[in-house]
Amino acid sequence: MIIAKNGGFKTTADLDNVPDLGDKAMADLKSEVSVSGKTTAVIAPAAEKTAAKPAEKAVPVKEKKF
Repeated sequence: MIIAKNGGFKTTADLDNVPDLGDKAMADLKSEVSVSGKTTAVIAPAAEKTAAKPAEKAVPVKEKKF
């Protein structure tokens, strides 16, 4: 989440410091973006990692003769 990684934003100019948010994207979004109020974003908990299951033993397939 951008806010969690980059901190709260005081002005829209602070968004210029966000990696991967280029000048064109900011120019396109400038009229849609506002900065106000307290940040309410929370970081989602990491997904639980589970161990991979071993592959089943390969069984050869008999060829059919036509």
